[in-house]
Amino acid sequence: MIELFACNLKNTNDQEINYFTKFVSEQRKNHIAGYKRIGDVKRSLFGELLVRKIVIDHHDLSNDKITFDFNQYGKPSIFNLPGFHFSLSHSGDWVVCAAGEKAVGADIEEIRQVDFNIAESFFSTEENHDLLSLPEDKRPKHFFRLWTLKESFLKAQGTGLAGDLKAVKFRLQNKGIIALQKDQVYYKTYHIDHGYCLAVCGYEKEFAPKIKMVNIKHSDFQ
Repeated sequence: MIELFACNLKNTNDQEINYFTKFVSEQRKNHIAGYKRIGDVKRSLFGELLVRKIVIDHHDLSNDKITFDFNQYGKPSIFNLPGFHFSLSHSGDWVVCAAGEKAVGADIEEIRQVDFNIAESFFSTEENHDLLSLPEDKRPKHFFRLWTLKESFLKAQGTGLAGDLKAVKFRLQNKGIIALQKDQVYYKTYHIDHGYCLAVCGYEKEFAPKIKMVNIKHSDFQ
C-alpha cells in the first residue's frame, strides 16, 4: 500500500534548523549552504529529515545507517533498502513523502497565478482546451491539478521533470479528471491545505485513505 506522510514547516524556527542540520547527509548540508532563502533551506532540510524518520520508524534502521543513492535523473533511494520506494515533494509550508513497495511519485504545488502560455509547452491540445474553457478564477487550481498529476507520474517513472510532461494526458470530465494512458499506474489526489494541490502516482493499486501528519522532534534522531 502507498502511504503519504506530510510535515508542516510554518512554525519552524532558526534554532531548529541549526539543530537538525547535523542529522542529514553531507550532500544535503552542501545544498542547504547554497540557498539564500530560508524557505528553501527549511524545505530541503526537512524533506530529508522526513524520509529519515519514516525509515527509522518503519524499517528499524538507525539514522547513522541511512545512506542515499541517486539515479541518473537525481531520484533518491535508500542504498540498503531496495524494497523501500519513496518520493519527496515540497512547496510553501509543506513537505510530503509518498512511500511504498514499488516505484512511486508525489508532487505538491502551492496554487498561484501563472502565465498560462506555459501550458502550451507542457500540456496537450485537449488539456489546454479544458483549461481555457474554465472561468478565469478556476484556471489556476486546474492548472496545478494537472501539473501535480503529470509530475507525480514522471517521478514514479524515475525521470522527474527531465521527462516529458506530455507523456501522460488527462481530461476534465464530469467535474473530475481522468488519465488517458495505458501504463498500469494508479493515481490519488489528496486535500492537504487550502491553496495547495497534491497528487500521488504509483504501481500499487491501494493508497492510504488519509495523509499521516508527522511532527519531527529532537528525540527522533538521538
